[in-house]
Amino acid sequence: MSEAAQILVIILSSALAIFLVLSIVLVVKLIKLTNQINKTARSLQHTSETIEEMVASFSHLASPLAVIKLVRNLYLKFKGKEIEEDE
Repeated sequence: MSEAAQILVIILSSALAIFLVLSIVLVVKLIKLTNQINKTARSLQHTSETIEEMVASFSHLASPLAVIKLVRNLYLKFKGKEIEEDE
């Protein structure tokens, strides 16, 4: 091999070694980022499930309250009393 070819091989092998190290660092960073995204997704899922349960509880509570208010308003209307507006 000529001297120029040896220099070219050394330069190319150095460049490949640098790219190998950079790719390993990039893979490690991507794995860390993926784990963080996974934790965030689990947290968001838990939050949405909690909110869904809360809404279901309110909907079960809202129906009886609406019926009670309707019955109260009808009772007061037939008794001849004024109905106060709730805000």
